[in-house]
Amino acid sequence: MSERGAQSFWIAFAAVSLVALAPLWSVDFLPLTDLPQHEAQVSMLRQWRDPECGYPIDFEIRWFSPYWLTYALAWALAGLFEIPVAFRILLSATVVGTAWVTARRLRELGGDPWWALACLPLAYGSPTSWGFVSFVVAAPFVLLLLGPGFRHARSPTVRSGLALGLGCAALFYVHVLALLFAGLVLTAIIAAAAPSPRAFLARAAPLALALPLPLAWWWQASGAVGAPIGRVLWLGGLSRLTELPILLTAVPDARLAALALALPLLALAATRPRATRELARWAPFAVTAAIVLAAPNFLFGTAYLAPRFAIFLAPTLLFALDRGPERAGSRRARWAVAATALALLAVVEIRFLGMAREGAGLAEVLAAAPPGRRLLYLAFDRGSRWSPEAPFLHSGMRYAARGCGVAERSFAREFQLPVGYRPGRATPLPRLLEYMPHRFRWDEHGGDGYDLFLMRSAAEPNVVKVAGAAGRLAPLAHAGRWWLYVNAARGAAPAPVP
Repeated sequence: MSERGAQSFWIAFAAVSLVALAPLWSVDFLPLTDLPQHEAQVSMLRQWRDPECGYPIDFEIRWFSPYWLTYALAWALAGLFEIPVAFRILLSATVVGTAWVTARRLRELGGDPWWALACLPLAYGSPTSWGFVSFVVAAPFVLLLLGPGFRHARSPTVRSGLALGLGCAALFYVHVLALLFAGLVLTAIIAAAAPSPRAFLARAAPLALALPLPLAWWWQASGAVGAPIGRVLWLGGLSRLTELPILLTAVPDARLAALALALPLLALAATRPRATRELARWAPFAVTAAIVLAAPNFLFGTAYLAPRFAIFLAPTLLFALDRGPERAGSRRARWAVAATALALLAVVEIRFLGMAREGAGLAEVLAAAPPGRRLLYLAFDRGSRWSPEAPFLHSGMRYAARGCGVAERSFAREFQLPVGYRPGRATPLPRLLEYMPHRFRWDEHGGDGYDLFLMRSAAEPNVVKVAGAAGRLAPLAHAGRWWLYVNAARGAAPAPVP
């Protein structure tokens, strides 16, 4: 790429990147499903030593956890900004960083960095829409590691092998699945480039440096509260292939999702790329596609396992393409990629604005909730017309993210996160209560132990059915589809319902 061409690219990259950040900053309600759970974890870490919160009584900090980088960064940023802003900054860096690393890899491998612009709107696909924050934050780190991986596979040295193995080990503290994925991809790259089985073993051996961390963590997690469940579940079959457009774009309508995916593919085709003959460059895409299309959906306590790796499909496919020869119209074709990216980002913004309107009223309702209490969230209406996911599945955790207070059902019940319940301190709740709120039984699941009940419902909830008797719950606040009730037996006089 000429100096003038490089300058044009970086101008376009900066402009499209600024537009790509608009969805994260233009709405009050950031509609990412699991995000409230992560905000609550950081809030507890920030207030761990506050005696008024009393978190150490019920919870413990798991220092050996594969999520610490994201939480450490959010914790540090939360010292300067509010916790929701801290996560917006992290996600902003991830969206732009993924595209930037992709562009850098493309320049090294012989592709066209302009193609990386298509990764900006696709960064808002289902993995991000689900709010898999730590996994999404890991994406640019994994892609960054592939550069040394290709170089080591082609020209191995002891130094490059050690650096690669230690780099994989560092991924453990970003996300353990990112470490396992990077290990598989790097092994495939080395296998494709190795001239013999002996050479493959020698070049891949340094990757074993990363194994002790996940193995030790798994051994520890197997005896922890919320230990992984030995269950494997496959869903989808061949339908996974037809669902790819929705997975990549998070557009809920299948036909519109297919159109949204077709646009960048057509723009990419207009630049006339050529498929590489180097098998090592196809290896990352082959591994990614195999996981997305054939891996389990649920494995040992990890849900939506296969779909989350879709975030790597676009970058790894681009790594397998070579830049075509310069022809008349090549410059216009590259600007068409930028224009397509802007059009898809407009779709993302419309989706976020739509979900924000659906979530309107939550902040007002939570403002009426007294701090430092125990809240149970029942999501009778958790879906959205603007998303194939369930953006309101964990919205009740925003109460715990505001300050001292506990909300349920919390990820602190699971084994993966840094803050978890101490043995015997979690109140009894049915599994998957967030998906099946009707399973809650007041007497069986400790209804008397909750001060506040937040419900999302299109119509007024049947509180007598929820409480098991009349008079147990009194209205405290209501706005839109959000209904807040107080446990009449535990004080906190209710305010008039608007």
